[in-house]
This record gives sequence, structure tokens and C-alpha cells, in this order.
Amino acid sequence: GADIAVCRRAGLLHDIGKLQAYGEVDSIIDLTDAGRLQGEIPLGYALVRDAEMRYRLLAEADPYRRAAIVRDAVMDLERTIALAERQGSDAWPKGQSWN
Repeated sequence: GADIAVCRRAGLLHDIGKLQAYGEVDSIIDLTDAGRLQGEIPLGYALVRDAEMRYRLLAEADPYRRAAIVRDAVMDLERTIALAERQGSDAWPKGQSWN
């Protein structure tokens, strides 16, 4: 059978990768070029391995500022999700679908 821990990690990387795989163009959520070319799991892996983001979090001594860095990333994701939820199928370009 499948290794549950590996499946969970892949699922988490997939969800994290959506931060860069999808973006807004003219108020419509669609795959970014990176999302089309690389996919969510490789993008998620790259994000968690992102030395610059890790450095920003580790270099910030103030825990409130560290929390603000994470909060800002989550708020950006929430904004993207809210746009996607408001988007009806009539707003999608012909032949496209939200997945």
C-alpha cells in the first residue's frame, strides 16, 4: 500500500504550491506560467525550500513581525481564494474550468 506519510507530504506540497500556481488576471483566477510549466507539487517544494523566505523568518527577532510575515502570506492566499469563490463558470474563458 501507499505510505501515508508520503501521501500527506505530497498533499501539503500540492496545497502550498497553489500559492504560485494560480494568480489573478483581469479578476479571473487562472494558472500562472509557473503553474502550467511546473505544477503545484514542484512549486510547493520550491516554496518550502525558499532560502530567502526562511532567512526573512529566521532573521526577524521580533516574534510579532515574524507572525506578520506569515499573516501577510496567508491573507494574500485568502484574497485569491475569495476571488475564486466569487468567480462563476460564466466568468471563465471559453474552454476553461476552475479545478
